[in-house]
Amino acid sequence: MKNKKIFLILLVIIVIAVVVEIVILIKPKKKEIVVEEVAVEKVVEEQAEMIFKIKSDATKMLVGQPYFITVSVIAKRDMAIDGADMFVKFDPVAFKASDIKQSIGLPNLVYKKVKDTGLVAAGLYITEKAGLALMANEEKDLITFQIEPKEKGKYVISLNTKQDDIQYSTTVAETQTAKVIPFSVEKLNISVATK
Repeated sequence: MKNKKIFLILLVIIVIAVVVEIVILIKPKKKEIVVEEVAVEKVVEEQAEMIFKIKSDATKMLVGQPYFITVSVIAKRDMAIDGADMFVKFDPVAFKASDIKQSIGLPNLVYKKVKDTGLVAAGLYITEKAGLALMANEEKDLITFQIEPKEKGKYVISLNTKQDDIQYSTTVAETQTAKVIPFSVEKLNISVATK
């Protein structure tokens, strides 16, 4: 029992080290592209192998009422992942975030924290050798958290990417290859009103 716990802890540390090393070592190659802006956006979208979705049952919310936000993923091909570091950004003046949880059937989160800067940070690592199987075009919920609007207005909740913040960028590692999987994000647009 004790050896199994030590093994799992060492495995998690190794997975974290591999993901961090991949993020540090892989740098996008700069290519000179002379095409219209729309074509460039389309090429980037075609390279994405998965889509992260930020969703809620309500897009029209009231100040002071709690709501749940879910982060899910849709793979564009059958694949398995070893884990995901997710950094969900929100306006900290407009929302209070709390109660971060893994979705049903997934292992406990390795870390979960709400940062004062408007960031929900969660680390999901799969210790099974086969990883977490994702079937093509099937949506899989990964985490949920609660938000409570504090201010009236229109807001966007999204994921941090390398373009937003290299230190707190969302990454996903593919099982066995340890390849960082490129993704796109479907943001959640929210309208908040007073009671």
